[in-house]
Amino acid sequence: ENVLEVEVKPDEAIPYIEAATKMGVSFGIAREEAAKYMFIWRNAFGKTLPELEELTDQINYLGNNTGATEIQISEFLTRLGNIPKLAGMAENQTAALGASLIEMGMAPEVAATGAKKLINALTAGKAVKGKEQKAFNMLGINPQSLAKETQKDPEKAMEKVFQRLSKLK
Repeated sequence: ENVLEVEVKPDEAIPYIEAATKMGVSFGIAREEAAKYMFIWRNAFGKTLPELEELTDQINYLGNNTGATEIQISEFLTRLGNIPKLAGMAENQTAALGASLIEMGMAPEVAATGAKKLINALTAGKAVKGKEQKAFNMLGINPQSLAKETQKDPEKAMEKVFQRLSKLK
């Protein structure tokens, strides 16, 4: 059964088919594969068709301007699902993070696993114990404050952690 037949009301079908066709052409994939990504993202991120089209445009831009392909970025986003959203990250920020990690030579699945661990660490707050607490102490970061900062500005929170990590000897 076609994804479009399962997921879309009859009056929505034509716009989704057009969007999936456009995405397929720009990503170099079949329309059916593009439709599959669109519906996974629609369900995971709660996006409307115009928002999905904006996201695919952003992924296309990253695919054209980084060392990551659109398919790699799409796979990264799909593997993460809504985890970044729970941490306050927008999908375009997540796509950019994925493109950066993939550009450094990581496979999408490895990049997604690393990003999940990073996001979990940023948002752990009171749940931080043992070795993780020692690591945060070494960085001079309060995990509860970091969790709050991450909700407000995830990019700034990540930058803070990376800056502190870069200063460790």
